[in-house]
Amino acid sequence: VFSYATVTVSSAWLRGYSVYLDGNYQATEGTTGEPVGQVTITAPGDQYHTVAVYGSGFSYTNNRYFNAGWSYTLNV
Repeated sequence: VFSYATVTVSSAWLRGYSVYLDGNYQATEGTTGEPVGQVTITAPGDQYHTVAVYGSGFSYTNNRYFNAGWSYTLNV
């Protein structure tokens, strides 16, 4: 059984962006019922992952280690 990390992508200006985890589509901002500018996903914990954000000609990637049970916020 995996333990998961919670990853919130937050942007004050970018809207309608898509979030990918390790190359796999997760969600699009504005469609998840969360506050404007935020998307929260879960990632298997205690391992490295690449979180990518794409939208409006903008792209951002972050490769890092996510600890199980922890919450992370990536500001873009």
